[in-house]
Amino acid sequence: MTPAPRPAEGQTITLLLLVGGAPRIISARVLHLGPHAVVVDTGDEAAEWTRGRRVTMLYAVAGDTWRWRATLGEHLPSGLYLETTAEPILGERREFVRCDVELQVIALPVAEGLDVDAARRVQLGSQSRPGDATFLNTHVDLSASGARLPLTHPARVGDLLDLRFGVPLSPPVVVHAIARVVRAAEQEPESVSIACNFEALSSTDQDLLLHFVFVTRRAELEARFA
Repeated sequence: MTPAPRPAEGQTITLLLLVGGAPRIISARVLHLGPHAVVVDTGDEAAEWTRGRRVTMLYAVAGDTWRWRATLGEHLPSGLYLETTAEPILGERREFVRCDVELQVIALPVAEGLDVDAARRVQLGSQSRPGDATFLNTHVDLSASGARLPLTHPARVGDLLDLRFGVPLSPPVVVHAIARVVRAAEQEPESVSIACNFEALSSTDQDLLLHFVFVTRRAELEARFA
């Protein structure tokens, strides 16, 4: 049997646990990976966590999200030591882990004749920063592999888009992606609703999107059952 995939060293993952009866969701960076343990950097987020507390790690590999259960070991100078208690299990496919949210978005058509790699080079040569004046508040159905959103310019199936999402994490970040339109439906003469898949997105940005989606979904559930 093929072993379940593990997160990579340096990868950003999401940690879920209960603290004082309330769910906590934080991001962490994998520092070291052993056969039955993981050391992660959580900054100051986990200073009050006690040994033996149950933790679930969430991370993305290829098209899937994985869940890996562990218990908190000791606080090391380099990070948090997690002792795994089971093999990772397959969660939801990444494209089905979604949330509806209003984000600051820049959506630009890619110049005709550019392929994905060329469009990505152009995008990374003119990156946006949080709070740039060109962002527009936009309702987005977001996942770590694609999005549905309205555009204020024409778009057809197969078109490439330069997408930039202002993600309200702490600190705020801008996620840059080159996406391909897979569905397009005109809503008004000057508005079209599209669905797109991300074709160029860094693994760090992908992990940040996955973490943001989980945090948003958890907040929605807490509000619903409060």
